[in-house]
Amino acid sequence: MADDNIEIGEGDLLLKFAQDPDPVNIGACEGAEFSRVPEFLKVFEGRKLHPIKIFKIKEEVSFKILMKATGAMRNLAIAMGVDPYDIESDSEAETFTIYSNTVDSVPTCELEYRVRRVKDKTKYWIYSGKMAAVMSEFKLAFKKDAERIYEVTFSMLPDETDDNAVMTVSKELTEEEAVEE
Repeated sequence: MADDNIEIGEGDLLLKFAQDPDPVNIGACEGAEFSRVPEFLKVFEGRKLHPIKIFKIKEEVSFKILMKATGAMRNLAIAMGVDPYDIESDSEAETFTIYSNTVDSVPTCELEYRVRRVKDKTKYWIYSGKMAAVMSEFKLAFKKDAERIYEVTFSMLPDETDDNAVMTVSKELTEEEAVEE
């Protein structure tokens, strides 16, 4: 399998779960990485040493990011793969429960990651996907006065409503680039 990683740096991560009316900016994040890993089947004929045809038979697309703990219970729930709408709150506490020994679907969300352009900081590279699911192991070390950071990996799933698109990448154009087009 080939590994075709594209480093995309720091930016704004917006997530929209089914019950969210609009995408929610999750706050401080860093170290984003978009990864596309295809798997190929090579077809050989007879005793020829080189393939006569190559087919892409599988592809895993993922988006990894470091989410800084901002005190938001929503970010902790997302990092743990829990639907943020499973958080219960009252006047004294916010709570969610993690269950084991159950088979359950993984909550999905729309994901949009906006990275400022180098030349024009008012323009962005935008990476978006209609279906993202948290597929990472969760670890959190409790250290005195240490900043808590969650490493979260989203698996990007095909969107059946958009010809099975997994991710869309767009670049907002500066005035000079728009004129060149």
